[in-house]
Amino acid sequence: MGFKIKKGILREYTEEKDVKTVTIPDEVTSIGDGAFYECTSLTAVKIPDSVTSIGSCAFSGCTNLQRINIPAGVTEIGENAFRECQSITSVTIPASVSKIGNCAFWGCGSLNTVKIHSGVTEIGNEAFQYCCNLVLVTIPKTVKVLGKSAFYECRNLATLQMPEGLEEIGAYAFCGCKNLESATIPESVTKIGENAFQGTKCLKDNSVKLVRLAVEQDDAEFVREFTSGNEHFTSKSIDEYLHLCIDKKAYNVLTVFLDYMKTVPYILTDYKENKTPKSLAYIRGHFPEFMNLAIEQNDTVAVQAFTEAGGLLTIENINGYLYQCIDKSRNEILMILLDYKANGLHA
Repeated sequence: MGFKIKKGILREYTEEKDVKTVTIPDEVTSIGDGAFYECTSLTAVKIPDSVTSIGSCAFSGCTNLQRINIPAGVTEIGENAFRECQSITSVTIPASVSKIGNCAFWGCGSLNTVKIHSGVTEIGNEAFQYCCNLVLVTIPKTVKVLGKSAFYECRNLATLQMPEGLEEIGAYAFCGCKNLESATIPESVTKIGENAFQGTKCLKDNSVKLVRLAVEQDDAEFVREFTSGNEHFTSKSIDEYLHLCIDKKAYNVLTVFLDYMKTVPYILTDYKENKTPKSLAYIRGHFPEFMNLAIEQNDTVAVQAFTEAGGLLTIENINGYLYQCIDKSRNEILMILLDYKANGLHA
């Protein structure tokens, strides 16, 4: 076969179109940079136990490669090592590897299962970015760092167990993982990069941890991004965060929270929880905006509170809101308004 080997390093494989499977000779201790680059005919490569390192771009662009074994003696997986190997479905990283290189499995679109053994301490930047069919990842307790965009746009990843001992989650690490619902951030994490969980479904469950870390770092941009999802904050939690900001001298974050307290979603939440005169006075002056938001979010609690406040819903405006409810199929709110119109509304 077309192997070029020098001093134990497999420097190049000359592709033969009719050859689908190759076995690397036992004399090889290292697979060099780009050794199998864009060998698109290959479907399987057997790596001997003698190999201790896989170089950068070693198998990059082997789009039909389906099976690859990484021996227990491998200590290094280089950058882009398996980039765009679009037919690989599963991979096991042995305990001998300390770091999975940057972009190592970038764009492996068929990859659905990754098992990482104890011993690995770092998952590099963009290591599994665009692995859109990835559904199962096993991360061991030895991993300390998840790199920037490590699992970016892994859209089918639904659950992830992050181990106690993990210290850092890079920026955009899980950004775009739109089906990620369960991913508890361990207490050992001390640093989370910007937009690490943007576009996921697990923000709410981790809101306290994420915001506290942002306050520790006085990361105003992160909190500004986070406050755009108003469901994560109650008036009670905001009060706690304000005190924490003052205690930690996180004045940039403090400013973001103070601005957030002036928004319609926060004022509406505050009124529902506390019925404060200040919130009610503001709602009276801007009622259409609040009522439209309540209908849009199907917020029956808010609408019920509006009927109890008196003077917000009138003969002049209630019919318009009834039509909105019909148009948006907000049947519960519709019933509340019809009952109020029949029994509580006075000219």
